[in-house]
Amino acid sequence: MRTTPAEWTIVAVGDWNPRVFLPEWVRPNLFADRITEDPTFEYVFQPTGPRAFRIQLNDIIIAPQSGRLVVGVHTVRDDLLEEAERVMRTSLELLSHTPLQALGVNLQFEEPAPPGALSRLFALPDLGALSHRGVTVSQTTILRQLQFDNQIVNFKQIFGDDTTILNFNFHYPVSSTLEAANILDGTRLAEHKSFVLDFLAGMYDLTLSEDSSQ
Repeated sequence: MRTTPAEWTIVAVGDWNPRVFLPEWVRPNLFADRITEDPTFEYVFQPTGPRAFRIQLNDIIIAPQSGRLVVGVHTVRDDLLEEAERVMRTSLELLSHTPLQALGVNLQFEEPAPPGALSRLFALPDLGALSHRGVTVSQTTILRQLQFDNQIVNFKQIFGDDTTILNFNFHYPVSSTLEAANILDGTRLAEHKSFVLDFLAGMYDLTLSEDSSQ
């Protein structure tokens, strides 16, 4: 099993103003110390569409939109997960006037050769009838909402021809930026990563491959 770095994100859903996140604000407010201390620090501003853009600073990615602020990582490492939390938490604290509805932490993995404990989930009873009618199922999705210790986790499993995708969304209903910032204590993503790896190992006998980003 390997990680899907592009899907490891923190998402704050609310009424954001993307125009705030221009270089002249982001550099001094979110990365001033990093730029000063690290001469190799790279800042890349990338337009991604009409009135849309993303910012990449070394391995941290910021994608502001009118309805959400997304902070992600280019590589899945614990130090970068901590840094992504810091960037989101600082944004929430500095832009405390932003109306907020929810905070989400997303993690995703891919398994090219799912073991029997996982692949059997997708052996649905109507596959034979579909095949008899000449229908081929190219993709099957199972979406479940898990609840434990007052935590809501949306767990999506996608079974396709080439690989199985396992996506976890840790959902936090919040009513203010302060409430959301308090959730991100610098260890939240690492804790969720540890929980998910233990969950997948116990449920489906899945472990990270040696060449996966960690």
